[in-house]
Amino acid sequence: MAATKNNNQPIFITWGWSKPSHGEITRAMLDKLDSDRPIMIWQRSAHEAIFNSAALKYMKLTPADMTGYQDNVDWEKGHFIEAGFFDVVVPRLAKHLLAPANVDEGYRRNIDYLVSGGVTTIGDLATG
Repeated sequence: MAATKNNNQPIFITWGWSKPSHGEITRAMLDKLDSDRPIMIWQRSAHEAIFNSAALKYMKLTPADMTGYQDNVDWEKGHFIEAGFFDVVVPRLAKHLLAPANVDEGYRRNIDYLVSGGVTTIGDLATG
């Protein structure tokens, strides 16, 4: 995180977390890490994420916004899963997540990662 502190990105996003592999992460833990900078820890399935309080504030989310998503959001832990993630969070972060510079960089990093492991061919289910 320190290496990206001044990269002009509005939110720090890291991907790959898995509770069975890495243990539980909560909003309180992320707030201790940095209470001012928005942080998103994206689960490796891409269907859930954990946010610190600064990220919830950045997205202008309040507990009232969670109406109807009680089964998919643990507000206190900052945990959003499935509909809580896709319906509540993604629309608020789409402009950032889908910005061409971010998407292109993500694909480049993914290709570099795959090639470094000897992978030369993949099928991307997101492209149909």
